[in-house]
Amino acid sequence: MRCSVNSRNAKAVKTDLLQLASMLDDRDENVGVNILAQLLDRADELGDLPALLQESADPVVRRRAHQLQSALTMRRRRQDFHARLSAPAPELLPGLEELHMLWFDRDSQTELHETVNAFISEFRRTRITTLEEIEFFMRQKNFLPCHESTIQVENYCIGAILDRRTGAAAILMALACELAGKKQFHLVRVLESFGIADDRGMLLLGNNSWQLCRAPGRENMEFWDNSMLLKYVAATLLSCAVNSDSYRYVMSISQALSGDESEHVFDGFPYPFCSSGEDEE
Repeated sequence: MRCSVNSRNAKAVKTDLLQLASMLDDRDENVGVNILAQLLDRADELGDLPALLQESADPVVRRRAHQLQSALTMRRRRQDFHARLSAPAPELLPGLEELHMLWFDRDSQTELHETVNAFISEFRRTRITTLEEIEFFMRQKNFLPCHESTIQVENYCIGAILDRRTGAAAILMALACELAGKKQFHLVRVLESFGIADDRGMLLLGNNSWQLCRAPGRENMEFWDNSMLLKYVAATLLSCAVNSDSYRYVMSISQALSGDESEHVFDGFPYPFCSSGEDEE
């Protein structure tokens, strides 16, 4: 038995793709995986085919169609993040949202965006103009900055940070710096911590607490831009994935960083993420 797609709705889909899709009802899982891989290789030609397949009366076809759509969505997210990193001046908040969705891939992107927008509105209503006001806002809203040595996924994914009011100092500082205005505030790394420096020579640090102090000279501070911060967060999530032996997350984040959608993205990784030297021989 072969699955069928309404021919009137599938006019824009090539005949050979329709023939390939018709084999998705095969009960052999190996065959199903192979068909899905071939369809993914031709992602740019699929058009509405995944959506049409999800309307099938066959539960096996519907399940595989959902798998296909999920794989296409994750690929698009990886490509979007890589394109953002390649831009001259990447936007911070969309990049953080993309990284969150690469890890918590079953979360609602709409709900995440609404959560971020609610925080933006809350922050901007205060009309912050000084570091003292940033510190007061963060304390008043019970935001707690974690030291960078506390490497937990939830501390680096913006949705989890805003829900828990706890997160990596790097992200909390970057958010405040971004929303308060870049002209007078600068995201910096100093004394092995992230902070915000202003043009008055003051520095706000977040190292398990909020600390306002005099800034050292500019030569003692490393100034960070959005691209550096997004790469840092992505690399930290990659470290979390490696530590948890999660092949799926290691592959997904590596592909998002490199733009390489093939398994060759693992070539620089140690065993077991790539073949051992003995296997290659």
